[in-house]
Parts: sequence; structure tokens; C-alpha cells
Amino acid sequence: MRILVALLAVGLALAEKIQYRPVPKEVLKQRLELAAKDNASRLRTLELLFEHTGCKGPNLQPLPVKGSKLPNLACTLPGESPNTILVGAHYDKVRAGMGVVDNWSGASMLANLHEALSSVPRKHTLVFIGFTDEEKGLAGSRYFVAKQKKEDLARIKAAINIDSIGMGTANVWSKRSDSRLLALLEVLNGALKFDVPWINVDKVGDSDSHPFAGKKIPVIDFHSLTTETLPALHTPRDTIDAISLDHYEVTHRMLSAYLALLDLRLEVTLATPVQYENK
Repeated sequence: MRILVALLAVGLALAEKIQYRPVPKEVLKQRLELAAKDNASRLRTLELLFEHTGCKGPNLQPLPVKGSKLPNLACTLPGESPNTILVGAHYDKVRAGMGVVDNWSGASMLANLHEALSSVPRKHTLVFIGFTDEEKGLAGSRYFVAKQKKEDLARIKAAINIDSIGMGTANVWSKRSDSRLLALLEVLNGALKFDVPWINVDKVGDSDSHPFAGKKIPVIDFHSLTTETLPALHTPRDTIDAISLDHYEVTHRMLSAYLALLDLRLEVTLATPVQYENK
């Protein structure tokens, strides 16, 4: 059932409707269970998931990465404007474990989000990218950013990164994230009663949002890491059993709603100063 949510934007008396079509919980679970042991199979599975959600032909493109055996994979959902909201998640894994959390949880979510948001027209073009070789120094995202022409980078108005979600409540890496995008997330939290804590993971490692932030593109970074959940990463414990399907479903709905809200209010949001310090 399509969800229609009336949201009162910050500082405005204008009620706007957020529209998306959530993927059923059983389908989310089935897609998580498709996590493969090797990166080439993970890439092929992600391609099939995108195709299943309607991303095909010229809208689904492998993007070769110099020095990497496997490419990035980009799925484009055209909008009324060429201005882009980019959503990224790496699909590669380390040797230990099945890499369901890190980061098939994020990679398969890309297809879920494409399905949820493709049912209605969008103002912005949405680009969903599965990045290769994040575990090898963010190679896929670094190369993607480095290869963009100046005018192409200028069209990327926001970049959302999803890495290691579903072990619990979705968290936002606030120190890495743009304060205006955080402010819009707070609006969403208040309107729809999502609880997205601010938990920084600077000491844990880096993420594919880094190259975009380095180019002054507004970014926001979602994860589910805490002192309790972190020990599962890069170990044999990183399997489907590490995922809480209830939390993963809520995260799917939150991310879908947030992207729909970004599509509606991004330019206004970026032009609005925030009243709190991002920390």
C-alpha cells in the first residue's frame, strides 16, 4: 500500500506529501538471504535485484574502476531535473563471515529503495550506486568522484551513504554528515516518530561518503554500529543471524521517507541555515 504522509516543513506552513511504496518485510528478508560469499557473485546478484525492481537497459550501467577487478554498478531513476541525489553502498566484503551486515545490508537496500521510490515521478534524478572495493581504501567511490567532470559533480546535490545497517536502530554519523541534511532528518523524525540516534564512528573506520564530502557535496551517513554491534563486523559472526529484520524494515521505511522528503525539499533545505552545531 502506498504511504502518503503529510509533513509540515520547518519554518513553513506548507503541508507536503511524501510518497513511496515500501517493500514487504518478507521480500527484504529474501534479498538479504541472497548475500554471496564472493564479490563477483554479489555484483551479479545486485544487478539482478536492480533488474527485478525495474532498473534495466541504459539506466543500469557498470562503471569500471581503474585498479579494481570489479566495477561500480549504477542504477539511475530519472527525474524532472538532472540535479542528482546519489545513494551509495558498497557491495564488497572481507574474507571472514558472509558480509550480510557489512555490507550486503546496504547494497540490497539500494534495490529496495529504488523499488520504493520508482512508483511516482520525482523532481530529482536518483542514482543508486553499488561501490566496489570499499574494503580496499574506498577505491570504488574515490575513483567515481575523481572521474566526474566539474559540471557533473555540481549536479550531485546530496550523497547518502548506507553501510552496515539492520543490527539495531539506524544511526546517523553526525560528525560526517551535513548539518542541513541532519536538520531535515530531525523534521522527519518528529513527523513520523522515527528514532535515528546520532552516533559517530570516526574511530571505527572510513566510509564511501568521504570522497563526496571532500568535494564539498553535502553528505549523510547511515549505519547501525554501537559498542554492542560493532564486534560482529569482519568476523564469522557477520551472517544473516546478525540482522534484526524488524529494525531492518523500519530502516527501509525511514530511508525511503527521507529520500522522498529530500526530493521535495532539498534546495530549500540547503539554502536554510541551521540553529544547532553539528558534532
